[in-house]
Amino acid sequence: MRVIDNVFDNRYLFELVDKLKKTAWYPDNIANVSTYPYGNVGSHVLLGSSFFFREDINTIDYGADRNFSLDLIQTFYAIQRAAGRNLMLYEISGNMQMVGMDGTNHYDNLEVGGQQLSNVFSYILMLSGDQGEGGSHVQLLPRGDLQVRERGEGRGEGPHVAICCLCGYVPLFALLMTLLMLSSTDYWSLNRLI
Repeated sequence: MRVIDNVFDNRYLFELVDKLKKTAWYPDNIANVSTYPYGNVGSHVLLGSSFFFREDINTIDYGADRNFSLDLIQTFYAIQRAAGRNLMLYEISGNMQMVGMDGTNHYDNLEVGGQQLSNVFSYILMLSGDQGEGGSHVQLLPRGDLQVRERGEGRGEGPHVAICCLCGYVPLFALLMTLLMLSSTDYWSLNRLI
């Protein structure tokens, strides 16, 4: 995982948190899904929201608030510029956690038609309205060591977990931007990939 800091002005981040506080969150973000086809059973449930989902190369679902989704797409472009990458945005989703709603170790792999894609990256933006302790993102390294980061870029295959802040009534927001690294061949066959 590579950490990318100082991409955004603090004022922008607090404005983003304010918008996230006014977002509709639903208890449908099921982690470590173990059932098919609906994925209704997993290890735990968090409050989730979807802001952008690429159904195919030409069809995009912008969620309930198109204007906010367009703002988040600009956030993605800012992170991508800082990362020096040129990746295709596949999905922006988020979850909101409060004290006692810590996640569990999980992977952000993208599976399409039962087949795991190896060209998946993710940007994770962790936000909190608390200027002090705002929670953290823990990345498990190959040797089993822990690496705690506030935000970063990584391949989806690494196990990680979001830990809430310890103070009550302060939400932790995690925005996950799922990205595809495409070759020119992949681009033209994207409708078969997703």
